[in-house]
Amino acid sequence: MYETIKLKESLTNYTIIFNRPEKLNALSEQMIEELHATLLHVKEKNPKVLLLKGEGTSFCTGHDVNSSISFANEEDAMNKLEKLQEITSIITNYPAPVVAALHGYALGAGFEIALNCDLLYASDQAIFGFPELEVGLSITQGTSYFLPRAIGLIKSKEFIFFSEKITAQKAKELSLINEVFNDDHLLESVNKKIDILSKKSLSALNEVKQLLNNGMNASLDHSLKHEITTLSKLLS
Repeated sequence: MYETIKLKESLTNYTIIFNRPEKLNALSEQMIEELHATLLHVKEKNPKVLLLKGEGTSFCTGHDVNSSISFANEEDAMNKLEKLQEITSIITNYPAPVVAALHGYALGAGFEIALNCDLLYASDQAIFGFPELEVGLSITQGTSYFLPRAIGLIKSKEFIFFSEKITAQKAKELSLINEVFNDDHLLESVNKKIDILSKKSLSALNEVKQLLNNGMNASLDHSLKHEITTLSKLLS
C-alpha cells in the first residue's frame, strides 16, 4: 500500500512493518505520514492483535537527521509534531493488544513508538536508547509519561540526560520490555504469544487494557467503580 510502511494481515493479527531497511528504518517525513495513515486504516478494520516490527537489521533508529523532514515555520513544525503524538494516541487506544518485536536498534522515536505498545519482546541482540539530547532535540510520543512510570523519575532523567544505550537484558531488568528471546527465534516466539492472545476474547482484552491504562492515574475508588462498569458491559 505504501513505500516505507508495509501492512500484512493473517488470521490472528495485523502486522505493520517499518520498511526503510537501508536506513535502519529511521523515520523520514514520508514514513511518519504513511505510519499514521496505516494505523488509522487498521483502526477502522475488525480488531485483531497488532504487531509492529522492522524490516532488515533493526526495528527503528529514530528520526532520520539526513531526511527531508522540514520545520520551515512554526505551523509546519506543529503539524508534524501533532502527527507523531497522534500515532501514540492511536496505538494506546487501539482496541486490541499492540505488540512490538524489537531487534537491532530501537533508538529515539523508534524506542518511543515501542513504549506506546502493550507488550514488548526483544531479541537478545537488541540495543535501546534515547539519543535526542546528542543532537539537541527532546523526547516526544508520551515518553515523559511512559518512561517514569516504568523505571521511575530519577532513573528516567539519568537514562535520557546521558543518552545511555542499554542491552535487551538491561531493558528487561528495568521492566521496559517483557521478555528477551534468542535473535534467531524472535518472530517465532512473538507469533506464539500472538496465537495465545488471539484465542482470548478481544473485547475483554481491550476492556482490561483500558482498565489498566486508566488505572495508572485513577484513585482506588474510581478504579473499583470502573471495574464494575467494565465487567457489567462484558456480561451484558
